[in-house]
Amino acid sequence: AYFWWVRGEYAAARQILDRALRLGKATLQPGHPILGWILPDLGAVLRELGDPAGAWAYLEEALASWRAASTPQLAAEGSTLNYLGRVLHDLGDFPAARDALDQAVAIQQDVLGPGDPAVGSAPWATSVRCCVALESSPTPSRCRSKRSR
Repeated sequence: AYFWWVRGEYAAARQILDRALRLGKATLQPGHPILGWILPDLGAVLRELGDPAGAWAYLEEALASWRAASTPQLAAEGSTLNYLGRVLHDLGDFPAARDALDQAVAIQQDVLGPGDPAVGSAPWATSVRCCVALESSPTPSRCRSKRSR
């Protein structure tokens, strides 16, 4: 699916991920880490295909899976929160987007350390600042069209 994703062929990536998810749910236990990797990828692809509501559902399922895992997967949880924040931003729920993105940045700080130059400079940190501004903006749609990747 990654091959198709980087080429911008999201429909092809979705077909592969849909099949992988069906097979994974049929053969793996709920909460298996492989499902945790498929779900956010599918959510990201649906976002690119213009289906933020569908993306939201898969990302919420992935987040629940990562949080229920017996072994913490902080980097995966942070990445999922990043995509969830972007989807909530696309949906216009700026307070929820900010919360998800704040959590993603906090995890980034835990994983990399607060002194790492990447902390706070990632696109999601920029999205947090955008959400803060938009929460009080009378015209939030002006930023929603600028989707961050």
